[in-house]
Amino acid sequence: MSRQRSIMLRRGALILAAVILSWIPRLRASDGPPGFFALLDEAPLVVTATVAERTENPSVGVVVYQLAVRQVLKGTAAADTQVVVEDLVFPSDRPTLAIGEQWLVALEPLPSSSRYRSLPGDKTYLRIRAGRHGVRSAQASAVVQRYLAAVAPGGPRSVDTIPGGRRSVGAVYIETRHGERIGALIAAVPNPLVGGDAVAALAADQRLARDLSEAQSRELASALGNKTLPLERRRALLELIQAKRLAALLPAVRPLLADPTLAPFARRVLAAFGERPDAKALRADVEQLDPAARRAALESARSLPADERLALLAGIAQDARDDEVRCAAIDALARDGRAALPVLATLLHDPNRRVSSKAAIALAAAGGDDALGVLSSAFAGGSYDAQVAAVFALRDIGSPDALRILRDVRAAPPDPKLQKVIDLALGINTHSH
Repeated sequence: MSRQRSIMLRRGALILAAVILSWIPRLRASDGPPGFFALLDEAPLVVTATVAERTENPSVGVVVYQLAVRQVLKGTAAADTQVVVEDLVFPSDRPTLAIGEQWLVALEPLPSSSRYRSLPGDKTYLRIRAGRHGVRSAQASAVVQRYLAAVAPGGPRSVDTIPGGRRSVGAVYIETRHGERIGALIAAVPNPLVGGDAVAALAADQRLARDLSEAQSRELASALGNKTLPLERRRALLELIQAKRLAALLPAVRPLLADPTLAPFARRVLAAFGERPDAKALRADVEQLDPAARRAALESARSLPADERLALLAGIAQDARDDEVRCAAIDALARDGRAALPVLATLLHDPNRRVSSKAAIALAAAGGDDALGVLSSAFAGGSYDAQVAAVFALRDIGSPDALRILRDVRAAPPDPKLQKVIDLALGINTHSH
């Protein structure tokens, strides 16, 4: 009985572990903090405040801040409110607030749990929204105020004409406020503190392309051409133009082809709109040290005619100086399926083990009789590394023909060590008892 119970407990533990492991990707996907503008939407109180006092209790992992509110941007609080914020920060890599610093923070009430019932009633107890401190100082105050005004609820407006006919006044008002929200986010793009969050909020807006006005398009174009903006923000704007299909901004994209740090990303945008990139320029982009620039160039290559694309990618995969670049080109070749088989067949025998293995993986992804023929040919004169790569590629294909090839090779391996590799790939237990 005890043995049976032990087996049941063990089985239960395994099931529990499997459930926990299945949730890990979901938990990781939500690890990142929400954008600051999303916090503003949800927080009941948004203020600028100076840190007046700070008390910490490392034994229980608590830091208590007393914030002197300077300005209420959203919600209700007296101008001289002393807000006490209890923030659980240990262990954490979040920065702590220093006395005298001025911050713009999104706040919410403490939960009504027994833990907080004994707190003195003469103070306003809150916590920082979503475990995020917000942004420093009042530098972001103006753009945040404009955003909050744009999303504030309000009554319907009267309009003289309604384009398209039968839409309610309330719906027109909502759309008008949405346009104001877009305008507030665009105005925030150059801000050094919240500009990145503003671009992210624009990218998450499902109606941006429909409601973006000509004036707002010009403002975005101006931001894209602003050389004082951080490089990553300008790249994010290019991604926004591509993702939202903002064709009106293409005239602002073309001048960026003269900037080596932005040219690969500008080329990708233009290629997405049907403008054929220059293969020579793409080859130069792929040789850049920046992995993001390489990826952009290889994505742009997809818009080349098939013959030109295969020639470009084959040349990069065979001749590039960097292994990462060669492997990225092989990944791009794999998308061409059977058309790329001759190039992949050559790369399977490359003396670089990493390149050979990557080519085998691409052949496995291509599948089909032709790919099987290329992989099986590695056992008739190919290098040992190529043969090992072919073994695992055939195992990944897993078709009856692929497994038959492996069994035939195992019966008469070209290298004695290869039999153990095949046993490992097929999960054959060769230990004797």
